Amino acid sequence: MLHRLVPALGLKTALDAGAGVGFFSQTLADCGLSVRGFDGRTENVDEARKRFPHMPFEQANLEDHSVLRLGEFDLVLCFGLLYQLENPLLAVRASSLAD
Repeated sequence: MLHRLVPALGLKTALDAGAGVGFFSQTLADCGLSVRGFDGRTENVDEARKRFPHMPFEQANLEDHSVLRLGEFDLVLCFGLLYQLENPLLAVRASSLAD
């Protein structure tokens, strides 16, 4: 589906929120997007950097607004992220501060 949406919508950049070890980040890159990923766990970020050294991965916490420094993106993938958070509504509010 993304292979059709990316050109149709003119998408160029993507953020993989809660990237884990980067599997879906690579999937986004395979669709032609410039991808940046973050995860709350340092060990996941370290592993993602090893597996996909051509992509930037950072440690950040969606609940404390530290992700706002990552910039703006055409697409944000947060596959399986919100249900893992202690306060998902706080995270949604924090991400809307960038608007």
